[in-house]
Amino acid sequence: MSDQPTDPELNKSDIPADGTTTNGVDEPTSVKRTVREELNTPAHQRIEEEFEEACARLSELDYELLGMTNMPSESDLEDARHYRSIWHSALMAVSALLILCILDYLPAWLGGITSALLFALAVGYFDGLIPIIPGGNRYVHLLRQRQRYHLRLRDYVRQLEGSYGYIHTLQPLQQLNPNLEKHYFNKLCSLSRKGLLAQQISSLENLRLYYQFLIEAGNANQIREQLKLKEQMEQEAQNMAPPEAEPVPTAENMAEPTDDSATSP
Repeated sequence: MSDQPTDPELNKSDIPADGTTTNGVDEPTSVKRTVREELNTPAHQRIEEEFEEACARLSELDYELLGMTNMPSESDLEDARHYRSIWHSALMAVSALLILCILDYLPAWLGGITSALLFALAVGYFDGLIPIIPGGNRYVHLLRQRQRYHLRLRDYVRQLEGSYGYIHTLQPLQQLNPNLEKHYFNKLCSLSRKGLLAQQISSLENLRLYYQFLIEAGNANQIREQLKLKEQMEQEAQNMAPPEAEPVPTAENMAEPTDDSATSP
C-alpha cells in the first residue's frame, strides 16, 4: 500500500514558482479573461446602454411637476376649509338679522346695514374678486386643483415608467448613494422591474417616494459624472505626458577604446 495522503489539495512543492498550476494555465489571467468575456456579451452591453440612457434622462425630467410645487398643500386646504366655515356662519348670522329687520323686530336702519353686509358676503363668496380676503368657494377651488394636479402627476409617472419600467434601470447608482438602498425604494424598483409600478402607483405618498428616489438618483449621477470626468482628465494627462528620457551615457561609456598597437613603440 502507498503511504501517500488522500487529501486532494495540492502540495506546495507541486506549484511551480512562476504562479501557474500543474496544467500550465495562469489562473489570474484566465479569471480576468473570463470576466472580460462576460462584460463584452451583448446582454451586458445592452444593460450598460440602458443604464447610460436612464442616467441621461434624469436631466430631462419635469421636476417641478414631480416635486408637486404648484399643488395646494394640506395647510392651504385646512385654511380654506376654516374660512369657509367662518363665511357660512357669518352668512347665517347676517341673514337672521335681515329677517328680523324685515319682520319689524329690529330697526329699519339696521336692516340697511345687514343688507349691505349680505351683499358683501355674496360678492366675497367667489374667490379672487376681493384680493385681500379669500373667497368662500376657495376650498372647493383648491380641492379641484389638487385633484387635477394629482391626475396629471400620476399620468406623467405612468408615461415615464411605461410597460418596461424606468427607475429599476437606475439601481446601479446605489453604489454611489446608500440612500437608494432603503427598503421602500427597493419596493418601488421591484414593481418597476416587473412592469407593475405604472398601474399600482396612485397615492400621493408613493408619488412623493418616486420623486425622492429620482432626487437621490440625480445626486448619485452627479457623483458618477464627476468621477468619469476625473478619470478622463487623468487619462488625457497620461497621454500628454512626455516619453521617458533615455539614460544619459556616462563618461566610461563615451570613452573610446585605445589601440595598444598604435601606442606601442
